[in-house]
Amino acid sequence: MSLDGVTLKYINDVYWVWASTIMMIPLNLAAVYQLRKPLNYELFKSEKEFTRSKCDWIILAYVFAGVIHYINDLIIKAWLGALFSTSCNTIFTLHHLVSLFLLGLTLLLKHIPGPIAAPWALHSFLIAFPDATWLNYIYFLQVAAAVYLPYQAPFNKLKLYRLYQGIWLLIPILIIYWLFGCTNALE
Repeated sequence: MSLDGVTLKYINDVYWVWASTIMMIPLNLAAVYQLRKPLNYELFKSEKEFTRSKCDWIILAYVFAGVIHYINDLIIKAWLGALFSTSCNTIFTLHHLVSLFLLGLTLLLKHIPGPIAAPWALHSFLIAFPDATWLNYIYFLQVAAAVYLPYQAPFNKLKLYRLYQGIWLLIPILIIYWLFGCTNALE
């Protein structure tokens, strides 16, 4: 049995919808916990002092699933010649490239603060419920809030967290996404 690119894309998309749906509740509970009970970050002078909590591991499970999906999606779309075939495909390609950088960086973090966890958590809802477009506005606000964190002490002195300043790149991508009328539905 041979699989063509369209079938592989369908399998990868189903995987991502199922991963997002299964992880949705624990992921969002973990993110809310991280937001409501933040560590006293003033006590930490380096990333090495952070330890991973159960919430961090839950968030990392979704992040790892995202890395798998985004890499597969980019490879399959490149194979199909669809990376830049439409305006929305171009936007999604840019979104996936920036997100891969951020996801990879998140995998390296010893602790995932609430403002970084929140966009990943809401993203699971965007994938599981693509027609609930009102969630896009909350997602945008969460990404905007996450931009603020890496500029604050002690994160602005911690190398891996400083690299997270690249999250601002998602802001223009999301705006262009809306201007072109792209949807969250995986196609």
